[in-house]
Amino acid sequence: MKNIKRLSTVAIILSMLALPGIAAKNDKKPTDEYNVIVKVDFTNPSGFRDINYDGMDTIKGRRIVLDEIRDVFRSEAQKHLPSGYTLDVRVRDIDLAGEYEPERLPENDVRVDREVYPPRIQFDYQVLDELERVIGKGSETLTDLNYLMNPVRALRRQGEVAYDVSELIRDWMKGSLSRKLNEWMT
Repeated sequence: MKNIKRLSTVAIILSMLALPGIAAKNDKKPTDEYNVIVKVDFTNPSGFRDINYDGMDTIKGRRIVLDEIRDVFRSEAQKHLPSGYTLDVRVRDIDLAGEYEPERLPENDVRVDREVYPPRIQFDYQVLDELERVIGKGSETLTDLNYLMNPVRALRRQGEVAYDVSELIRDWMKGSLSRKLNEWMT
């Protein structure tokens, strides 16, 4: 019985030591697996409806929001576009979910989420193949009027300042853009 316990303990330890090696071989970063170019241009961000991150509409606060949205376009394109393709996006407007209601609260840095403040993003895009030929393009206005009904929203938005707009982009890439890519490539 003592030998069986030792053998099982040794087997557990060896399997734990082997797991990181297995994961390292199979766990490729998107940049290793794909080679997708993503260009994101924000046309007139000072005119965007709401990219106010810090409640005071600072340049630094706006930059945080725009960088996060640019990163979402880039990371999602790596998942959904073929290697060698380019996604060129021109963002025309952004409206983050919620609003600052300074008249209601003594402090100005609390974003209040309500049904009347849904997230929204408007952009034009084009997809180019590896020979830089435009294979498709379009314009999108994405919004989610039921964003407050998402049961996992509070759990997933940790640290993401533009979570709801980012979710609109993720859903668009998974759904609409992926379907269009299949049509354009056939």
